Amino acid sequence: MPEWLMPLHAALLRGEAAVLVTVVATRGSVPRNAGARMLVTARAVFDTIGGGHLELQAIAQARDCLAEYGAGHSAQWRVQRYALGASLGQCCGGAVELLFECVDSADLPWVQHSIRLGQGAAGQTLVRLGRYTQAGRELLCGTTLEQRRVASCSAEQRHPAHEAPEALQLAWGSEDKAGTDYWLEEHFVPQVQAVALFGAGHVGRAIVRAAQGLPLQVHWFDERADQFPSQWPGNVVPHPSDDVVAEVKALPAGAAYLILTHNHALDFALTRAVLDRGDFAFLGLIGSATKRRSFEQRLRTRGYTQAQLQRLVCPLGISGVTAKQPAVIAIAILAQLLQLPGLSASA
Repeated sequence: MPEWLMPLHAALLRGEAAVLVTVVATRGSVPRNAGARMLVTARAVFDTIGGGHLELQAIAQARDCLAEYGAGHSAQWRVQRYALGASLGQCCGGAVELLFECVDSADLPWVQHSIRLGQGAAGQTLVRLGRYTQAGRELLCGTTLEQRRVASCSAEQRHPAHEAPEALQLAWGSEDKAGTDYWLEEHFVPQVQAVALFGAGHVGRAIVRAAQGLPLQVHWFDERADQFPSQWPGNVVPHPSDDVVAEVKALPAGAAYLILTHNHALDFALTRAVLDRGDFAFLGLIGSATKRRSFEQRLRTRGYTQAQLQRLVCPLGISGVTAKQPAVIAIAILAQLLQLPGLSASA
């Protein structure tokens, strides 16, 4: 769930307006890509569009927009282009277009729907299609783009969608040559990468702590219910289970599996269950090269192919990290997960 979403919801429930600052287009080297977003209220700032002097100027302009909007002297939106050169004290050399969008209680429906999606409402997608004209802002929200598509918003008028880390797909385009009419098309979907974590020992708990804020939905399994802590991050769901191997069948296709239980026999049974499914994005087993050779030998005798064995990642973690502390191992493992397609691209 994006960092700005819950603070926006809280502000709207209090009857306060806020400004969403969205990177809608970029050119050259820039600190954040299209889809990055920051929320500015009268007293606070949430998330980031890249920091530096650009962000400071954007915050100041957002608050000016907010004051003018509250006084009835400003439109609900505006777009401004920034060149990231000497004038901003940044040497990126590129340029960004920022959309400043005043939001108020009328935006609660799509904000609340987005929160439900972020909390794991399966099988749902919210599309927010906005037309931004000199006369104001017109929003259409629906569960599928096909149901709510505006005929004049053709593919030629929109940039290709960009997938941002908060699972926001954003497309932005100009309707006319004067640049006074714009479309903004956003797809809010649940977090894309499911992770099945087997083992609530020292490393498992360290992974859970470090996973907070990452674009992962972690399902955490262990047969020992007393090993789970009393608190865990919002993107983690603990599953005490008497039969963790059976749980593999219920997990979604494309999940990433991390196997690090207290029992080598259980590790082996879990590895077989995941290999038998075959529809996984990642299969990682904690252990040494010796453990890998032992598992490979046993798996071959049971008919597993070399192609299947090559999909098993063991030892776990990015190369070059040799420390043995659980917190360090956890970071190395999560860094390896973040290299998966779809997670390595970032706004």
